Amino acid sequence: MTPEDYIALYEKFLAGNCSQKEQEKLYAYRDALRMLDGAQLNEEDVAASIRAYRNIEQETTKGGIKKIRKWISIAASIALVGGVAFIFQQRQLRFTKESVKSHMTSTSITPGGYVATLTLSDGKSISLHSAANGKIAEEQGVQISKSHDGKIVYKPKRQVSNIPLTYHTIQTPRGGQFQLVLPDGTQVQLNAASSLRYPSSFGDKERVVELVGEAYFDVARASRRPFKVKTMSQTIEVLGTQFNVNTNNIRFVYTTVVTGAVRVNLSKQIQRSFSHIVNAGQESIIDVQTGEMHLISADLRRALAWKNGYFIFDNDTIQDIMEQIARWYNVEVSYEPGVTGKRFGGIYSKDKDFLELLKGLELTGGVHFKIDGRRITVMP
Repeated sequence: MTPEDYIALYEKFLAGNCSQKEQEKLYAYRDALRMLDGAQLNEEDVAASIRAYRNIEQETTKGGIKKIRKWISIAASIALVGGVAFIFQQRQLRFTKESVKSHMTSTSITPGGYVATLTLSDGKSISLHSAANGKIAEEQGVQISKSHDGKIVYKPKRQVSNIPLTYHTIQTPRGGQFQLVLPDGTQVQLNAASSLRYPSSFGDKERVVELVGEAYFDVARASRRPFKVKTMSQTIEVLGTQFNVNTNNIRFVYTTVVTGAVRVNLSKQIQRSFSHIVNAGQESIIDVQTGEMHLISADLRRALAWKNGYFIFDNDTIQDIMEQIARWYNVEVSYEPGVTGKRFGGIYSKDKDFLELLKGLELTGGVHFKIDGRRITVMP
């Protein structure tokens, strides 16, 4: 695929018109594109690249992709940086070889992986990432095993009734995520710095789990036993569907429905009584401070990017971006005055080098970074 093909495909992706195969092709090819050495660029070239992207956005909307071919070579060489496709918007133009290399030294910071700890009802903790495949525990007639693909699977061996529920908790650290199959067959993927509390065997009337952080649920259908996800601000009730819940933001809680529908009920802590049905392709946003709930059309690609192995940024502040990066790469972030207000857009694979990601952000001219161990300072 040529840089011209890449640009056309990337703009098709931004417009939401890519097929699954086209998206896979886009992701696979990104890393073959690199930016020219910053020392070779002059202000006129950089300004031309910004005009190119603006023209791409305008002309793609009009369907006139042929009109922008003259911008392609500049846009491809300047805008696609080490696997990051950034759209430049109102940034200070400072592209120098020294600005990228200063403060950016070798580091042992690596991408996150499948890491989690399982705590049983008796308080015993099991390090799941280091546990061998096969049976790891058994409780109340349910066998807990680690499958060959790394998932934790709960499998009832016999029917047990009229006994008190006992609870397990699976917790991922910063820089970790994990997958498990609950006793009813519901599949859960847990994002970094998250935890899920659930019974080792569900009761006869309902299936209730408690979430802190972010998780994706593929709920097994059981019409007589509704599945409920409780967070600090809401209870989500479903019968059988796929949805993502994100409580990581301090102020907002997001519930994104992929298939089926869910009912979102505000919790008592919100000080308001409210219930709403959220259908497939929709996202509910709860303002924890005001208790208000908004229903919008969901951007599924962005909401599910974390579980599919990517960061997708779309006009996000550097603080929002660094919050996601810090959670996955397990780093601490601080900011110097003057950083606020800068916004970025782009796509980046979560298994790529940490320094390459920071260099890509630096090359936009909007921010700079200093690394001291696992502490990252963001500078204007």
